Amino acid sequence: MVKQMSESQKSCPHCAEIVADEAILCRFCDRGISKEHYKNCPFCAEMIWTDAVFCRYCRSTLNGKSAWPQPSRKRLFTLDEAATLFKLDDAAIDKIFEKIGVKKK
Repeated sequence: MVKQMSESQKSCPHCAEIVADEAILCRFCDRGISKEHYKNCPFCAEMIWTDAVFCRYCRSTLNGKSAWPQPSRKRLFTLDEAATLFKLDDAAIDKIFEKIGVKKK
């Protein structure tokens, strides 16, 4: 069955599904289709908000003023450090299971 497009509808440029003429976001592929609200990223060409500072697809900085925010990590432990810091004996593991409500059989 072929869908007919009325005058108040248009085709999504990304997935070719029929959407309302006033739509700014395609309900099928969830991508921006309004040139007023979305623009192409200059690095990866994906549709992003017009006011965007970072591209959510390629993580590029668009205005050149600030870098992409880095995750806040206080310190990364090596495998040996983690093994000595978080060593659990059987009694400690039993206490953890008691606290979460799992009983020994």
